[in-house]
Amino acid sequence: MGLGENNPCRVFLSHTSEFRKYPRDRTYLELVESAVSAAGHVIVDMREFAVSDAAPAHVCQEKVRGCQLYLGIFGTRYGSPVRERPEVSYTELEFDTASEPDHPLERLVFLLDQEAENPGIPANWLNDPLHGGRQQAFLRKVKDAGLTLQTFRNPDELARLVERSLAEWQQRVRARQTALTQPRQAEVMGQQGQKDGARFAVGFSFAGEDRARVAPLAEELARRCGLERVLYDRFLEAELARLDLDVYLPKLYRDDTELIVVLLSPDYPNKRWCGLEWRWIRQLIVTVAQERIMLLRVGDPGDLSELGILAGDGYIDVTARSATEISALILQRMSQQGIRIPEAADPGVIASEVGLTPSPLVEVLANPFGDRGCIRDPARFFDREEPLRRIFEELGKGSSLSLVGETQIGKSSLLAMICHKGPETLQLPPEQFGLLDMQGIGNENEFFEALCEVLALPQTLQGWRLGRALLQRGQRYVVCLDEIEKMVNPHGFPGVARTELRGLADGSEAPLTLVIASRSPLESLFEDDPRSTSHLAGLCGAPLRVPPFSLAITQQFLRERLKGNAIQFSMADGDRLYEQTKGHPARLQAAAAELYRQRTGIC
Repeated sequence: MGLGENNPCRVFLSHTSEFRKYPRDRTYLELVESAVSAAGHVIVDMREFAVSDAAPAHVCQEKVRGCQLYLGIFGTRYGSPVRERPEVSYTELEFDTASEPDHPLERLVFLLDQEAENPGIPANWLNDPLHGGRQQAFLRKVKDAGLTLQTFRNPDELARLVERSLAEWQQRVRARQTALTQPRQAEVMGQQGQKDGARFAVGFSFAGEDRARVAPLAEELARRCGLERVLYDRFLEAELARLDLDVYLPKLYRDDTELIVVLLSPDYPNKRWCGLEWRWIRQLIVTVAQERIMLLRVGDPGDLSELGILAGDGYIDVTARSATEISALILQRMSQQGIRIPEAADPGVIASEVGLTPSPLVEVLANPFGDRGCIRDPARFFDREEPLRRIFEELGKGSSLSLVGETQIGKSSLLAMICHKGPETLQLPPEQFGLLDMQGIGNENEFFEALCEVLALPQTLQGWRLGRALLQRGQRYVVCLDEIEKMVNPHGFPGVARTELRGLADGSEAPLTLVIASRSPLESLFEDDPRSTSHLAGLCGAPLRVPPFSLAITQQFLRERLKGNAIQFSMADGDRLYEQTKGHPARLQAAAAELYRQRTGIC
């Protein structure tokens, strides 16, 4: 891994909290981060760690090992003890990890001058009554580590030291790299030749919530410039599926893109990826390359001064503008900057990559979005791998489950797939799975008749007779109950069925395991008597929510349904359908069917 302006590296910042908090106007860490970003590197800091089920110490150590440089800033406070190893703080653990013989990092360490008159940190934050002794021992360890240490008295001095130390470190590494590569340098230069222009004519930086607005712009520019000349994540999915994306992606914006279009919105400042991109883009503002940035705005993004955008900076408010208008403005800016715009890109290439136009080589098929109600055909069932995994995991333990979700969200289809996939997944005979749809059942007598039919009992039984008959079989049955809201009716269902169901499914030796689908949690089903709680409450534990499709799953669903079809929906179509339906499967089917009818005239 190279480093610097052309080849960034990850720099791990190790520090205690007082340097993040003080001084209030501009903290030590803000100045250090600016210096690291200005040098062209990516910052790794404990506060940016994602939520994980791994032990915090393990996560911390892996993050340090994944960096190329360790930068330690130490004062008089020891820091928080590690939960699994309370004898060390996170700061000491980070230093020890960076010093490991098997994973040595170059270490730059800066110490607060404890005699400084005005370091900008309150006096109570300069004392560590709990761990002061441990901090002094840690500082002795650092001083004995054979490092060249530098001391600082205030934030500005620290920033200058970090900037200079990074420059010197980069020079040392470049010298080592040159010594290793010099024998082949002439050969490589002869083979590569000189770089001819940037890879991308235009690139987009935006928050994920604004994808529906950006997608048609990216597709229009792909038509005009060629797919390979537009930096848009959906065009580079395979390339961006990599471990070092936090380093690789920002570099594409800074070094490989002629015009960077930034869509500012209320969501933009809060997104981690936008922040990583902006660390690179921001550096262009203070250089002659600032004309490479084009600012668009949607809504009110608020104060963006932390991103380097000031009140006097120019932008185009595109809130009420069409995609055609915005694309024309971007093309105009590209023309003004002398960026080459072909007359037209090959439409066949764009169509095959993005799905913008029908292909003449395949047939227009019948409308593939006709599924309504419960989907029982596994070939038509889509996604839901994670809910099914969790369901079978609980059923394998013998636990009953409650599925909760809004109308037509896919609960009935999930129940059907439990009965279809359950025998193979749980290694049980198919006859031990049954689906009972309550939709057509009007009272408790009909319920027990239907239940006994699902359980393949020769006659209708209830009460102790039903329990005895099932126990005599010596098997446990998985019964999926759909539309259980029918039992809310106190006239047809006074409560006997609910009480008996609980008795049949409660306990490790019970003959039934229930999977119950409802629109509301079981404990709140009985609106006819607000004092009542469900006889099934507590039997099923916490409900498993059935969510709508995500944007990614929506796009996959549309591609799957249109596979082999001359009619293809673009990613912008998928984004619009998702925004319109919020990923609700039934509404998505209906909206996609309507769009297909509009494109083909086929119902």
